[in-house]
Amino acid sequence: MSGIRIHQSREDCWVRRILRHLYLTYRSRALYIPHEHAEQARQAQAAWKEFWDVACALAAENHEHLRERMQGQEPAARRRSANG
Repeated sequence: MSGIRIHQSREDCWVRRILRHLYLTYRSRALYIPHEHAEQARQAQAAWKEFWDVACALAAENHEHLRERMQGQEPAARRRSANG
């Protein structure tokens, strides 16, 4: 997961219960999302999650492809010492 979350405050303060504040959090940071932008923020978070999943899958595929290519080769240090 990308680590970006959207959540509503759940404190007991009556104002917070009525207004249902929305925050975007990443690591130790939080950003208040005004009510009128809540749906847009949720869509942006969903798009980011989709991008993150695709990027991680691509990175894993690239890593596997590189590992397969390198598996049949000698380590670079041995090739240099044999030539020199």
